[in-house]
Amino acid sequence: VPPYVAPSEATVAPPPRRDIRLIGIAEDVGPDGLPLRTAIISGSGDLFLVKEGETVEARYRVAKISADAVELIDAADAAPVRLALR
Repeated sequence: VPPYVAPSEATVAPPPRRDIRLIGIAEDVGPDGLPLRTAIISGSGDLFLVKEGETVEARYRVAKISADAVELIDAADAAPVRLALR
């Protein structure tokens, strides 16, 4: 029987993505006249109201919020995750 060799960190798969979805986007006008957006995201039985730079479920960072979508960055593998309104 060959000896056990632990997998390297490069071969360990990140945990699966949780079921999250964008359910709305709120928009206010900022002091500079540009829109300030808040993404409304549901996941894991919770509701998250987040702005750019904030986190969702301690796993995703909000990279960008547009009028109809939000782009998250997965902290596990730095992969972008795009959620769009349906």
